[in-house]
Amino acid sequence: MARVIGAALTLCIVALFAAYGRAGEVRPKFPADETLTVPSLTLTDEQFLQGNTANGVAVTLTGQLRFPSWNEHLPAVILLHGSNGAANSTPAVRWGEFLNRMGIATFRLDSFGGRGIDQVETDQSRLSSLAQFYDTYRAVDVLAAHPRIDPSR
Repeated sequence: MARVIGAALTLCIVALFAAYGRAGEVRPKFPADETLTVPSLTLTDEQFLQGNTANGVAVTLTGQLRFPSWNEHLPAVILLHGSNGAANSTPAVRWGEFLNRMGIATFRLDSFGGRGIDQVETDQSRLSSLAQFYDTYRAVDVLAAHPRIDPSR
């Protein structure tokens, strides 16, 4: 009897591995994470507060859209980095992982790279303190048009 149960258990384990791939096989994540571009403007604080976008400098930013491991219309959260830049934003990475586990897509926007800036920690005058607000609005526009994102959420 023990042999029959052991054989049945072995068959179940083999079937489980067959259903999820071979041992050691790396399966691509679905849906795959994406790099998106976000058209934005570099504005001074005054331009932003006055809504003066006519004199802003056009810039193309990028960001990483990361999905949970299922495919449906998902809510999304935009994650911003601090003064030390996107490459050094451990809190944004950790929040992204946490939110993805909850079933929420995340978009980590890099407000510096497209502007040729790596950090403003040592010189805050390199970029308006309100620039990331405008960038975030533009990222919302891009995400709202994405087929896997629910624009109402």
